Amino acid sequence: MAINQAEQTELMLNVAKGDQVAFGKLTRNLSQRMFNLAYRLLGTHRSLAEDAVQEALVKLWRTAPNWRPDAPVTAYASRLVYTCCMNIHRKQKPTDELPEDLAVPDTILDEMVSKNQRQVLLTTVEKLPTRQKQAILLHYMGEHSQRDVASILGTTEKAVERLLARARINLRELLPVSLKEGGYLS
Repeated sequence: MAINQAEQTELMLNVAKGDQVAFGKLTRNLSQRMFNLAYRLLGTHRSLAEDAVQEALVKLWRTAPNWRPDAPVTAYASRLVYTCCMNIHRKQKPTDELPEDLAVPDTILDEMVSKNQRQVLLTTVEKLPTRQKQAILLHYMGEHSQRDVASILGTTEKAVERLLARARINLRELLPVSLKEGGYLS
């Protein structure tokens, strides 16, 4: 059952007061979207995505008293998921080089390259100015329309369009050549 932004805000204000029932309703409403974002950010690793969402929900409960209704609850939850995913990325050990004599099917190599590229891309996105980073993550990773991103960020669709354009320009400058040629910024 989808609930609107005003209802989410009301639930979050009740969560801030320690209302566990409101937290349950809010969790049921946000958890799928949070999982989808975590799943994409963590390279389709289901268990890691589940861990990230669980950690984000714990943070949502703990930080609810400090939350201010300046932005939608979905944006706040997305930011918590993003932060948890970045923490998981940082904790993971870098991939060691494979021995040359090890035969590995092409699909596994493709998956490893793709995972490394995602990590480089996410690390590079982290270097963008805050608003550009938020717009990129919400639009491309969170699969929100520009209209939804504008609503979440409290701005206009035209401003989101400009944020995304500037972010792509900045990413072109920051990304390694291998990712630029891989079509990430088309």
